[in-house]
Amino acid sequence: MSTFGDRPVIDDHSVRLECMTTAMHQRRWIRRTLIGVAIMAIAALYGTGLAVDYLSGRGFSLVEADATLTPATSPLVAVGEDRSPILDFLGDEVRAPVRPYKTVALTFDDGPDPRWTPQVLEVLRKHNAKATFFMVGSRALEHPDLVRQVRADGHDLGNHTFSHPIMGAQSAWRQRVELSLTNIALARSGRTTKVYRPPYSGQPKDLSPTEYQAARDAGYLVVLTDLVARDWETTEVDTLVAQTTPQGDAGAIITFHDAGGPRAHSVAALDELLTNLDARGFRYVTVSEYSGLKPGDVMEAPSISQRISAFTLTIVGTNINWVDGLVRWGSLVLILLGVARAIMVLVLARSSVHRERRRPKAEFDLPAVSILVPAYNEELGIEAAIRSLAASEYPEFEILVIDDGSTDRTAEIARSTGLANVRVISQANAGKAAALNNGARHATFDIVVLIDGDTVFEPTTLRHLVEPFVDEGVGAVGGTVKVGNRQGLLGRWQHIEYVVSCVAERRMFDRMGCVPCVPGAVGAYRRSVLAEVGGVPTNTLAEDTDLTIAVQRAGWRVAFAPQARAWTEVPLTFKSLWRQRYRWNYGTLQAIWKNRRAFLETGPGGRLGRFAFPYVLTFSLLFALMGPLVDVFAVLAIFGGQWQSMLYVWGVVNLLALLVAAYAFHLDGESMKPLWALPLQQFVHRQMMYLVVLASLRSAVMGTRLRWHKLARTGLDTSRLPDSATSSNSSNSINSISASPVSAATTAKAFS
Repeated sequence: MSTFGDRPVIDDHSVRLECMTTAMHQRRWIRRTLIGVAIMAIAALYGTGLAVDYLSGRGFSLVEADATLTPATSPLVAVGEDRSPILDFLGDEVRAPVRPYKTVALTFDDGPDPRWTPQVLEVLRKHNAKATFFMVGSRALEHPDLVRQVRADGHDLGNHTFSHPIMGAQSAWRQRVELSLTNIALARSGRTTKVYRPPYSGQPKDLSPTEYQAARDAGYLVVLTDLVARDWETTEVDTLVAQTTPQGDAGAIITFHDAGGPRAHSVAALDELLTNLDARGFRYVTVSEYSGLKPGDVMEAPSISQRISAFTLTIVGTNINWVDGLVRWGSLVLILLGVARAIMVLVLARSSVHRERRRPKAEFDLPAVSILVPAYNEELGIEAAIRSLAASEYPEFEILVIDDGSTDRTAEIARSTGLANVRVISQANAGKAAALNNGARHATFDIVVLIDGDTVFEPTTLRHLVEPFVDEGVGAVGGTVKVGNRQGLLGRWQHIEYVVSCVAERRMFDRMGCVPCVPGAVGAYRRSVLAEVGGVPTNTLAEDTDLTIAVQRAGWRVAFAPQARAWTEVPLTFKSLWRQRYRWNYGTLQAIWKNRRAFLETGPGGRLGRFAFPYVLTFSLLFALMGPLVDVFAVLAIFGGQWQSMLYVWGVVNLLALLVAAYAFHLDGESMKPLWALPLQQFVHRQMMYLVVLASLRSAVMGTRLRWHKLARTGLDTSRLPDSATSSNSSNSINSISASPVSAATTAKAFS
């Protein structure tokens, strides 16, 4: 344990092990758990979205008049006059039961309805009649107490589909879903049913081939009808009674409706019909008894999965209006926030540019600088990084390479450069933050520049990075990070991200006086300020963000130097990108939570807490949390025939993103050509990013400790960088170094 400034600095190997040591099998378990939770969450969202679409009637078109049906041709469908309009698919053999003598099977369609179903039940009690209620699943889900009451009175339950479409006009998949969801809705009553009546079907010959096949595959007792009360056409009670009165003593299946409109006339007609049939000696049975079956043959106890599904579906159904409203208003809010964000970034970034142009150039003697390069297994990029730093057009500086226990040739390559102003400090592996703190203790000058081990500086970067320190209130300065390996789609996406973030958004934050992060690849600090805040934090994974926040909470301003460019290597595989962004997001959440009191403070820290923190949490966390839900409903809306509106929204969102990106590219002098890849981010990259945020949020909430995932380097090819990144007008160049050594005597010239 050593000290830096007023606080102890944790840099020994044992403490780093405390943060990083987790058994390999535990890490694998956590990773697999995260993947499993993410998959289940997305699947649940898609399932919930499907249910919401069914319940709200938005998911599928119910325009049935356009449907053209082809009657079934199976000989099993043709039934004689002595046969009931029932097809029994419960067993191996398909049968059509014989009509019982003086027996009526009363059936009621389209319910339950809180007004009319209780009145129907009262009439049935009055006449001691049993019946079968063919229920629409969405209504059964909405009124579970009525379903239970029907069962308690001894009546059978029937499946009348979930959303009442013309089944023959639907796909086989849609038919299976309609039947399955209805049974799930009925499961809350304690029973599911194998009795089924397709909507809009009268006789077995009216069944389409797909309806016939779906019912046979599922093993249902398909019940059609003999006599129908056309109560949707007439309110004349006498007419309805005449339509439903059996001729002679033959049995019949009679259909009324207990929902779907005003049914007072239907209830009155039912009472009069049963009074007449009582006088004629008819008995009233359920369709199962009418078919010669027992109730247990068609009414089954729901499975565990059906009970769980019923519970989930009920929660969605009970709160359907709230959920539907939340999605609609939530989507609108997200769009408005996106518009506001685009306007804010464009306006403030432009204001920042104008302020830079109007700012007078102050006379300033460039102070001597100590450049700290933490390096752990950086043999592929360390030489290019050192030589680019040594080629800086700057009067006096030293380069300290802190070898953090590398197991490769990093230290050997750094020493072999033969540059007089390069020192290599070796330490046991303790992490990047500990390496930087160790380097700060060995630094000669008061201005220290912190970079990554693979960073390549432009010749003028160091000068631009230090110039803002002319303002004595500035405690830290951040530069612009550029992507050096832009190959492939993944490289282009990250190139666009870096330009928008480093050029446009950071200008906005700079204009507001609350820069949330000085990038670890290119940042400068007063050494005295670094000591004041206790050095580089070692207890968060985003040490650059945590340090930037600490500097501002200490009362110092953080400036942005857009011309101070540093080139870095980004991941070009999804696995590496996941690891990097997982660490970034987790570390950012750590840093914000650790510094949450900044919201109540004044000065730079208060501006950070009241503007930068909400901005980061809204557009990084909230947008990610809403992302899966938005995608789910977008897909369902497209399949539901609303693709035009979704295309419009998608176009607006991408146009805003393209506008912000184009302006950022313009400010940075970048070619606009890579922007063609921006809309493609909506299909793969964005989904991965919200999964990363969800995973990091889950880890943060559960207190999971993460290790620092080092990016697997391939070595930045400096020959592929623009000429400005490596050219120089001075005698110093990346290949020919002539830098003078520093001595303790020059410390007096250091900027304080």
